[in-house]
Amino acid sequence: MQPEIRHDFKHRVDLYLDNELQMDEQEVLMNEVKNNPHFQAVLDQERNFRTFLRSNVSRKSVSPALIENIKERLRQPPFSIS
Repeated sequence: MQPEIRHDFKHRVDLYLDNELQMDEQEVLMNEVKNNPHFQAVLDQERNFRTFLRSNVSRKSVSPALIENIKERLRQPPFSIS
């Protein structure tokens, strides 16, 4: 049976993989991972999952005309009823 991983650890792993942790926080996390094989497994699993998603999920392209249409609509003042 594997030990339960705290939500805050999972959250910090997500932040780390998103490059959102400060350097000192990264060092703390990496020390935890280095000293705990289960934490290392959690990090590896999340890293592998993200790699799988990037490799296997494709995003549809959006036409330049649609992008311009959206930008134009954002430039217009909001509709108001008087």
